[in-house]
Amino acid sequence: MEEKQYKLEFVDKELEILDFWEKNNIFQKTIEKNKNNPEFIFYEGPPTANGMPGVHHVLSRVYKDLICRYKTQRGFLVSRKSGWDTHGLPVELEVEKELNLNSKKEIENYGIDKFNQKARTSVWKNLDAFTENSKRIGYWIDLSDPYITYKNEYIETEWWILKQIFNKGLIEKGHKVIPYCPRCGTGLSSHELSQGYKTVKDPSIYVKAKLVDSSKFNLDNISLLVWTTTPWTLFANTAIAVNEFFDYTIFKLNDEYIISHIDLNELSFIDSAEKITTIKGKDLIGLKYTPFYNYASAENKIYEVVKADFVCEGEGTGLVHIAPAFGLDDMELGKKENLEVIKTVNEQGKMMDTENMLDSVKDMFFKDADPIIMEDLKQRNILLHGEPKGAEHEYPFCWRCDSPLIYIAQESWFIKTTQIKNELIKNNQEINWVPKYIKDGRFGSWLEDVKDWALSRERYWGTPLPIWICECGHLHTIGSIEELKEMGQGLNNTDLPINPETKELDLHRPYIDNFKIKCPKCNKEMQRTPEVIDCWFDSGSMPFAQAHFPFSFGSKDEIKDISEYTSKGFKFPADFICEGIDQTRGWFYTLLAISTLLGFKSSYKNVISLGLVLDENGQKMSKSKGNIIRPNDILDPYGADTLRWYFFSMNSPAESKKFSITDLVSSQRRFLNTIWNVLKFYITYADKTSIDKQELISNFSNLDDLNKWILVILEKAKQDVCDNLDKYNTFEATKVLDKFVDDMSRWYLRRSRTKFQKPTSPESLKIDSQVLGFVLNEFSILLAPFCPFISEMIFKETSKNESVHLEVITPYNLVDDDLLSKMDILRNIATEALNIRQELNFKVRQPLQSLILKQDNNFSEDLINLIKEEINVKDVVINQDASTDISYDTNLSQELISEGKIREITRLINGARQKSNCTPDDFINISFIDISDSLKEFIQQNTDEIKETSKVSQIVFEGIDSDYEAKGKIDDDKFTLQLKKEN
Repeated sequence: MEEKQYKLEFVDKELEILDFWEKNNIFQKTIEKNKNNPEFIFYEGPPTANGMPGVHHVLSRVYKDLICRYKTQRGFLVSRKSGWDTHGLPVELEVEKELNLNSKKEIENYGIDKFNQKARTSVWKNLDAFTENSKRIGYWIDLSDPYITYKNEYIETEWWILKQIFNKGLIEKGHKVIPYCPRCGTGLSSHELSQGYKTVKDPSIYVKAKLVDSSKFNLDNISLLVWTTTPWTLFANTAIAVNEFFDYTIFKLNDEYIISHIDLNELSFIDSAEKITTIKGKDLIGLKYTPFYNYASAENKIYEVVKADFVCEGEGTGLVHIAPAFGLDDMELGKKENLEVIKTVNEQGKMMDTENMLDSVKDMFFKDADPIIMEDLKQRNILLHGEPKGAEHEYPFCWRCDSPLIYIAQESWFIKTTQIKNELIKNNQEINWVPKYIKDGRFGSWLEDVKDWALSRERYWGTPLPIWICECGHLHTIGSIEELKEMGQGLNNTDLPINPETKELDLHRPYIDNFKIKCPKCNKEMQRTPEVIDCWFDSGSMPFAQAHFPFSFGSKDEIKDISEYTSKGFKFPADFICEGIDQTRGWFYTLLAISTLLGFKSSYKNVISLGLVLDENGQKMSKSKGNIIRPNDILDPYGADTLRWYFFSMNSPAESKKFSITDLVSSQRRFLNTIWNVLKFYITYADKTSIDKQELISNFSNLDDLNKWILVILEKAKQDVCDNLDKYNTFEATKVLDKFVDDMSRWYLRRSRTKFQKPTSPESLKIDSQVLGFVLNEFSILLAPFCPFISEMIFKETSKNESVHLEVITPYNLVDDDLLSKMDILRNIATEALNIRQELNFKVRQPLQSLILKQDNNFSEDLINLIKEEINVKDVVINQDASTDISYDTNLSQELISEGKIREITRLINGARQKSNCTPDDFINISFIDISDSLKEFIQQNTDEIKETSKVSQIVFEGIDSDYEAKGKIDDDKFTLQLKKEN
């Protein structure tokens, strides 16, 4: 990954630009100038500032900045409110590490109040780093008044939202199987679960469940063959499921009979199994079997074959081990069949002391128990075959602490999102997804299979769930601070929950835990349920909570018509949001879910979903892998614009971005260095008289074809960039800019050099300078959303206005399709002609008499002169009888040979000027030593022309006190060239 680190001039100047923006309040001025214009609404996805930013954090921020800057330059008012995500287990885990706490019990012994105070402080630990990073990359966002998810006002809005959902009957407490983290001691929602899968190798075991009575098959000693990857769940087995329509075969294997849907002879560990007969799955339903570990205290159906639709082809033996306490499908089947539920693992993930538990695995972590269980099964002749690491599959891990999760039956509060599935799908259809395939692909599929939202968390630092419970069975949800105060009156409460340290209202635990309210049904005290809510609900609530909606708009009631409030200034929905693709089942989902639950449409119209930033080996950057690149390691040597352009231009937004310093430097050299060199050329050679854009445009028809052409392709680039950005096609826009820079540098400027370096008149220099200045100025405005620093530098050299970011992208409607077509033809001819020269072994510096074209393209005199200069010929001849489309008159006169030799000499001198850092105004003295007599004589004969071409005062043929020295060669003549600047 190592690449030589070097700073270019424009990288150092970025810090000057930052200082200029700050001192002159440029960001604020961009907002102020559009304050009476239509608004473009942007939502900032809230980061958590308790970790250090990495280069992967920069990705979404620069994309957000790109679109917001662009919309500003199109005349929209784009307010950019920042926000901070401050709740949740990621924060709690950092505090646990700091305090060396290892369990919920230790947290409670330490004190919830002190623990939460530490958490409140922890979230700001790296605020300065995030703020500085935002500033350094040119991410303009209002940091002066951020929304903060732990603030009372933010929580109050969340309570209002939850009350609306509760009143619709969409919040309930249920006993369901949920993904659970034993390390963190809390359940996860389905959208959290999707973020933590890993490929692992788990046990693969085939176990036998002997039928209690097999007389219906006229055979003895028959067992059902079950395959599983979770031996630890066999203690909780209560049934075996079959598909009633499948064919099952009874095989004879040694001295016993085995029932399986798959052919046992296809299993690698079985030598031969005799097929006895085939039966239907329905023939097995209702049969009893001998349990793997007998649970004698069952009160419901147990150890019986049942039917299940989810038993499918291609996995296992067609007989599925059912443990209702540890599987989503298992629990639903258990409810349907009234199966016993045996919970054998506790909330710490340890095997419990149940009546059927092996003593050797009691109190052992569930994953660690598998080998012991497998050995026990083997000893009892229940294990037909087992491999400790035989099944490679995706297994869920906690996205916060990286512990393996367990599906376990728990009581939890759920939002019944399954009941609004159709509305979610409908609202999703109104969203413009970039890339488009996510709408019906990754996101659409997620919505089709939407699960109820496991809302509650058995933790501490989070928004308290505002549900109070009465012993009479009544539930009440508090929807505002005012309601809390009113319902708490007359009870043994303070006026409101007060933090004794700060003496201020604090809605967090533990202060809210002790606040009682009066039951509206029986007048008894109601106690709040102790849980906090999923921190993803915090972030999904931000469209409403960031504005303290609806309270700041004079309401606390249910909102039927959101337009009533948008007309009063409520910013909803967002025109644009942007985050990584991992937020498809995170923030993107919760934003949509909450607005839909409230009865509104999606809370965002357009979304760019970004691919992940990977290291050079294609691995996701993460702290645990040690492959995170800190932003300053890139920004200091290469600059913010380099990093921004690299991210924008490497591929489309949704593709993963394999980060490479080598590729980053290559991108910088190709694009930014080229732009900078064009600007330096302008600064060096142009007549920098003030550019009158309107005068130049009105004089368009009088310009030469090369100047017309660059203005026309600039106008086309402007239109294409805007068309793409209007559709959020950022990558396509970078291709347009890249091509324009290539055309501007490698065609327009190359063919204009002589006009600037040797102008025919002051007036011609002024016109050419006006055109190049106009092009750079307009290009800086177009480039500004992508590369705001170098754009500002260009603008300062080409305009007297304050900042490029206060400009608008203005169309000038300069069109000349005929000129564009002919220039394309001309450039193709030039490319082919240069290839032919190379084949003929004629250097480009050697003038040839003529280029012969078979086809007359009706080129203007300007275009003819361009091709003559480009391929170095004296004339262009049209000969329709020529044998090929392009050819040369290669007869070299002595005059042509001499001109070619002079060009070689002046090329060497000009190369020496450049390497010795001469300015165009510097005069030099030149010495040729160790030179042949013939070449010396040639130089003497052409001294005046060589001097004029290269700003040489004196040419000598003896050693001088030189500033620069180099070896040179003209044809076969070698010599040493010395250069000395004149004082």
